[in-house]
Order: sequence, then structure tokens, then C-alpha cells
Amino acid sequence: MKICVFGAGAVGGAVAAYMARADLDVTLFARGATLAAVRDKGLILRREEDEIVTQPNVTDDPAEAGVQDVVITTLKSPAIRGALDSLRPMIGPDTVVVPAQNGIPWWYYYALPGDWGKKHLDTVDPGGHVWKGLGPEHVVGCVVGIGASVPEPGVVSHRSHRGRQGRFPVGEPDGSESDRVHRVAEAFQTAGFESEVSTEIRNNLWHKLLGNVGANPISVLTVGTMGEIHNDEPVADLMTKMMRECYAVSEKLGVTIPGTPEERIELLKGTGAFRTSSLQDLDRGSPMEVDGIVGAVSEMGRMVGVETPLVDAIYALTRLRADLAGCYQAP
Repeated sequence: MKICVFGAGAVGGAVAAYMARADLDVTLFARGATLAAVRDKGLILRREEDEIVTQPNVTDDPAEAGVQDVVITTLKSPAIRGALDSLRPMIGPDTVVVPAQNGIPWWYYYALPGDWGKKHLDTVDPGGHVWKGLGPEHVVGCVVGIGASVPEPGVVSHRSHRGRQGRFPVGEPDGSESDRVHRVAEAFQTAGFESEVSTEIRNNLWHKLLGNVGANPISVLTVGTMGEIHNDEPVADLMTKMMRECYAVSEKLGVTIPGTPEERIELLKGTGAFRTSSLQDLDRGSPMEVDGIVGAVSEMGRMVGVETPLVDAIYALTRLRADLAGCYQAP
């Protein structure tokens, strides 16, 4: 099975490194300094216990990569729109596209009953540009569960959580258990990740979103680590209330999120000095996933008639903070 990891950031680099280490036929699509570094020295994976040099195929030419069986996109939403011309040559009639990103994905409403299946989210895919360009019928949904960063081009620093390498639940948008979704799960498993097939992938997406919707923007506004913001009682209370707004929106969409906001806050108190992906973007001056993580909840709230005042306020503040730092790319 030919697999392309499209995007050489923290998540993409970690996935490609572990897949190459497991001898999967993986190509990393990279550009600039990262492309040069991987070609010269390999893709370096730094972990708490060791450093591994892996050798995935690497290219910036979609024609060289050719049509793939699976394309894992790890770019942020605005970047995907700009990468459509590079993605299309790698996608054939039977290619599976696995969007691996934080927040609400561009394909979210695909295969839902009634009029929902005709809708798109302007906060993540204005005008349905990616929807039309890639085709949601190719998609297997995915939830990203890995902590990683990029200290320098061609190097990925991976931080395991409670002894776990990482977790990537996958699922068909229509909830079916297809052969292709099992093949995708098996590829992640071969690379050493936990990856189960979910028949309710949107539930998994919302469950992950709860950990991001408050923590990511508030980490940017305060420059606080995960441990610092979750152990500060007033800030933790604010994030709890933001989560409750998410619960209200998701319930209107027929999604059941397990657990409670209080349980999630308690769980995240032990995450220590880890810097959220959005805070890492601020550190590097890179575009943030403000719209997909926070703005999409506001938009979905309006669509289902649920007010989200705290999410709206934090969204407005974070979007301006990112813009002033040169880290905001409008949808």
C-alpha cells in the first residue's frame, strides 16, 4: 500500500517517521528547508528515550509521488485550499484521503441525512472549495492524538503521553465498517499507533475538540502551558463553560460526547509544560488553526440556534492576537 503523508509539520513528520521505521511504503511531501534536510540527513525522530533516523521517500513533486492508495493530509485548513493542485495528481478513483488535523474538518457534513449533507462550513472551507476539489467521497475521518513539535527542519520531537506513542481513531463519514477504513487503521497500527475503527467518528472529533476549544486559544492569549492553564482555577472554570457550550451545539447535531467538562479538566491538569499546537504556531510565527478549532463551533452554533457567547468572545480575541502576530490566515 502506497501512503503519502502530505505536510511535514509536527504531526505529519511524526506519522511519516514511524511509518518509515515500520517499513511501510510511505512518501513525505515536504518543501523548502524540510525537504532539503530530510534528503540530506533523513527524517530524525527524537523521543524521551532515544533518537531515530528514518528514511521515508520525500518529494515536493506530486508527479514523482504518483497516485497513492492513501493520502494523509496534515496541513491546516487554509493550507489545504492552497495545496489542491499538488494533491490532485496523487488522488485516483480509489485513493483514500485521511484529513488529520485539529478542529472540525471540511468534510464534517458529508453523508449526514437530510439537508445537512449539502452544507459546508465557511470557517474551515469557504464556498466548499476543498469539498469540490478533493471530493468527500474519498474521505476516511481521523482524530489526531499525538504530542509532537518541530525544533528544526527535518527533526520531529515526539512526547509520549502515559507511555502511549499516539492514537488515531478512524471512521467512515457514514458510520459503515468498510474494507478501506480497516486498511487505514491497520497502517497506523503497523506504525505503532493505537487506531480503532469508529462507527461514530464525529463523536470522536467532538471529544477531541473539547480538549482544544479552550486550551488552544487561551494558551495563545496567556502564553501558558497546558499545565499552567488547567491548574489555574478561574481559567479552568472558563474552559469548562466553553466546553458546555460545545456540548449544547453537538447535542443539536445528534452527537453524544462521553464524560463531563470537569472530568476533562481534571485529566488535563497533569499535562505539565506541554505547549499546545496553537502556542507552538505563535512561537514560530506560523498560521494557527483558530477557525477550525474555535470559529467552527461559533458557526455551527448559529446553524443550530445555540448561543455560544464565551466561545465567540475567545474566538474574536484569539483571531486578533494571531493576526497582530502575523499568524492568522483568513479562511
